[in-house]
Amino acid sequence: MEDYAAIIKEARERAGLTRDALAAMLGVKVSVVRRIEEGTLSPTIDLARKIERVLRVKLVEEVVKDRKGRGEVGAWEETLGDVAVFKD
Repeated sequence: MEDYAAIIKEARERAGLTRDALAAMLGVKVSVVRRIEEGTLSPTIDLARKIERVLRVKLVEEVVKDRKGRGEVGAWEETLGDVAVFKD
């Protein structure tokens, strides 16, 4: 989510939790919670999932990339030969 910092801060305040209490529940330092709420630190996927469970919010979205299948015009898939450097 793009606005994760505001979502987390609002949910924490709505739940009546202090930063200290949330940090203890998540198993992280208070400074981590502070930096996440300020938007200067993005939580890892694992931490985001913990925050979702504790605060009952949605933070992680599945991103689906549109990939063209083989044989279609414009379809191209990078192979090892495209990136490998061979020495003589």
